[in-house]
Amino acid sequence: MKPMFEKVTDFIEKQGGKVYKSPAKSIKSLIVYSHITYESYIVFKQKGYDVYHLIDVLKYMERKPVF
Repeated sequence: MKPMFEKVTDFIEKQGGKVYKSPAKSIKSLIVYSHITYESYIVFKQKGYDVYHLIDVLKYMERKPVF
């Protein structure tokens, strides 16, 4: 799991983003690294966050080149 986390972190930082280990006031999106309940998903969505799963982010990264 750690290599995948590092890969995603590097990708986000190369795109000019910031990575936090816990939700910060300035975040717009969350990346879920494990199982998430539907209730938790709804709570995050109601707070205005975009919610993505690690697997989906990795698939996106495969399609998008890093400049």
